Amino acid sequence: MELLLTMLGLAKYFVIGASILMLLEQNHMLPSKISAAFVVFFAFLYGIIATSILLHIGLATNLLPLMHVLTWALALVGLIQLATKYRNSTHLLLQGDWRARSAFILGYTWQVILLTFQPVMANDARAIWLLKAKALFSGTIPFFTYLQNKTFAYSHQDYPITIPLLYADIIRPMGHFWEPASGILSWTFFAVLIIGLYGAIRQFTRLNKTLALLLTCAIFFTPEYMRQGWAGLADVPLSLFFFGSVLGLQFISDRSCIQEYIIPISTAILGATVKNEGQSFLLFTILLCAWLYSTTIIKAKTIARTDIVKQILSVGTLMLVTLLPLAIWKIITWQYAIANDVTSALNFHLVVSRIPVLFSEILPRVFDGYRFGILLVPAMLLLSLPRNQQVYPLGTVLVLTQALTYLAVYLFTPYDLAWHISTSFSRLVLHLLPVLFLLTLVRFSNQESSNCLIGHAKINHA
Repeated sequence: MELLLTMLGLAKYFVIGASILMLLEQNHMLPSKISAAFVVFFAFLYGIIATSILLHIGLATNLLPLMHVLTWALALVGLIQLATKYRNSTHLLLQGDWRARSAFILGYTWQVILLTFQPVMANDARAIWLLKAKALFSGTIPFFTYLQNKTFAYSHQDYPITIPLLYADIIRPMGHFWEPASGILSWTFFAVLIIGLYGAIRQFTRLNKTLALLLTCAIFFTPEYMRQGWAGLADVPLSLFFFGSVLGLQFISDRSCIQEYIIPISTAILGATVKNEGQSFLLFTILLCAWLYSTTIIKAKTIARTDIVKQILSVGTLMLVTLLPLAIWKIITWQYAIANDVTSALNFHLVVSRIPVLFSEILPRVFDGYRFGILLVPAMLLLSLPRNQQVYPLGTVLVLTQALTYLAVYLFTPYDLAWHISTSFSRLVLHLLPVLFLLTLVRFSNQESSNCLIGHAKINHA
């Protein structure tokens, strides 16, 4: 029964997200042609976004049980809408490569069965995410009591809580805490990321299905990804949201249309509600999108100011709603004086002395073939080489700025630097590796379609 309720909870997110995609499509906020892989990918993301907004509101208003019921009501309404619109299009389900679909479904199902009998093994999953989920499952008051208890300071009480809220949401119908649900949710994030990368390779390169599948397996069958994929941590979900944001940039076909920036910004916002690392990525994404939009508008000179204001107000309102979870959590951490200790080592001499240690610790890990080196080093080398067209993916800007942010955090960390790197570097690479891998393939693809180049910036050597 627990497994059935877990799968129904996951299906709820897909249904809610699919109904949101339908609304975006009706308002011309989605690309005209979107593959089945991207439908699954973005349906899951937007289902998580909608659920996160409701659950954060429930936490702030002490109405978590009511918001849990409301998510199921939204799923029911969405299911009716989808059934009504596509009742005469069931034949579309039979199209596509059923061999790949069958293999994926079989692999996903088999891993779910294994996770049903496997406890969560990662220490951070138990000490941080499951601990928060148990407090949230017990109710709003126990959770705020947990935030005030300094005994639990080791659990990083300042970390965002979208993942624990989702854990608690899935197991609430069971009436008791069922630990394997966290592993199954983590595995679902991993599986959706696989689908997204496969769809992106097929969409933005000329590679055939077989080679696209092999390349997708090449990155996700690395030992570190296999270990982290269902560990119950928040790093794979964050990787998924980073990837979704970069995909959103790739889909932009008209930079003067502000609605087309909804996908990259909204998915980046979701990442900011999952881990603190996502907040810097959100900032860089907003700045990049603002730069793209403003420079395009200035060059165009044909768009009326009233139209620009209307576009900004409509999209800005939607983005403010999406920002609610992050705003609510920031208010809670401020109210309970929960500080982030990253900047406690802001000492110039200490920072300078750490630079040699930083590179001596990181470089061996970059070239460690057991973890990522086999893929990471060639990808970085390829991205550093120029092309005749001098075209660089805009997503590369996000990768580089985020990577530099991680290096800065290491310099400022209050912990022993060698220990901090040894316990976190692999997980930080997880955040960016799928994006880096895709950008490498796109940049050296033979396909020169407009869709591939829209999300790129041209380097002008004037």
